[in-house]
Amino acid sequence: MARFLKDELKVHSLLIGTQMGWSPAPIQAELDVIDSHSYWQHPRFAGRSWDPVNWTVQNIPMAGAPDGGTLPRLALTRVAGKPFLCTEYNHPAPNTYASETLPILAAFAALQDWDGIFAFAYSHRRDDWDARKITSFFDIDQHPTKMATLPAAAALFLRGDVRPLPDERLALCCHPRRSTGCARLVPTLAPMPSASIGSRP
Repeated sequence: MARFLKDELKVHSLLIGTQMGWSPAPIQAELDVIDSHSYWQHPRFAGRSWDPVNWTVQNIPMAGAPDGGTLPRLALTRVAGKPFLCTEYNHPAPNTYASETLPILAAFAALQDWDGIFAFAYSHRRDDWDARKITSFFDIDQHPTKMATLPAAAALFLRGDVRPLPDERLALCCHPRRSTGCARLVPTLAPMPSASIGSRP
């Protein structure tokens, strides 16, 4: 598909595949940009999916999580030499620690020298822009602390208030064209890695 778009159709825009996790790094590495998504304490549904009545969201903070929460796993979805985006990220409502969402993402992304970060989602509604309540798990437009921290998080990321780490740590991944000698090396991660991390296909 990528060859068809670039060679046959002469597309000049950057090509992005699906998010990492749905397609392996060696395939995504053939495209121009890497994308990944993550959610801290995503809603769980005991019965049918997306049941508006039967769900749970664990009310625990990510800050101070011994394993670093969602961010080290996101960092490991990078591919060396490729721009990296996180186009969906959130700590869903009604988690009362959700104020940490955007500042912690922006600081970690700046430290790891990511190229772009996006909250999911501003709003799923087409009207009722003055609901004056949190309207869903993910919409931030009526979430008081997410909207209050958004300008600071954006400024921190865009101004370079947090400088990227100077060193890299790479996990080696198997390339689909190689039939032997493949190994995946995953570093042990501290809650806040001391170097930028990612993978090389």
